[in-house]
Amino acid sequence: MTFYPKSWDIYLNYGMTDTKKVKKVSNKASTSASIMPKRAKIKKLRNKTNESNDKDEMLSSVIRLSHIPYGFFERELKGYFSQFGKLRRVRVLRSKKGNFNGIAFVQFAEVGVAEVAAETMDNYLFFDKRMRCRVLKNKEVPKTIKTGKLYAKIPQKNANRVKDAKIRFAQKSEFQEKHQMAKLVKSLRQKLRKIQETGIDYHFDFESKLQRARTVEIENTKKEEI
Repeated sequence: MTFYPKSWDIYLNYGMTDTKKVKKVSNKASTSASIMPKRAKIKKLRNKTNESNDKDEMLSSVIRLSHIPYGFFERELKGYFSQFGKLRRVRVLRSKKGNFNGIAFVQFAEVGVAEVAAETMDNYLFFDKRMRCRVLKNKEVPKTIKTGKLYAKIPQKNANRVKDAKIRFAQKSEFQEKHQMAKLVKSLRQKLRKIQETGIDYHFDFESKLQRARTVEIENTKKEEI
């Protein structure tokens, strides 16, 4: 058994209590160190969202035009609004069929020029229409005018109808004609079956008539070629 002087006991007790304090301090430091990065990340995210919201609410260099008279298309808009300043893009909205609906977007190179143009042209009497014009916020700018050339690809009126008509009346191969005939025969059979299920005794020899019509069509085409 070893004996230490009183001063040593004080020293040892002091050392034990000191290690406990150090452990507590180190635990607090580790927990605070783990919490700090999370708080910093949350602050950064909040700042980013606030900045993005501020940017969305800011005015852009794009103006929206409505109640435009017919005939005032991309080139006409560019020629008219270029008097205010440099233009970047012009877009005229059209329906799926390519019809004009009187709405357009014009993008300027500077925001100040867009504000002057909107203020000048709002409630401006164009022929028989009173045109409305306003500057859009960044969050209101459509995707069509954010990128691309000065003019977008202008669809022709009734372009889909013309395309469909070309496909429908194009010269078909023998396989395509047989497939089309088979589809027609199948649909007619289904209709005939439905009529007979209602109790009506109805018969129609459509297959022979279709074949006869087909042979007549082939003979006519051969005569035209000669």
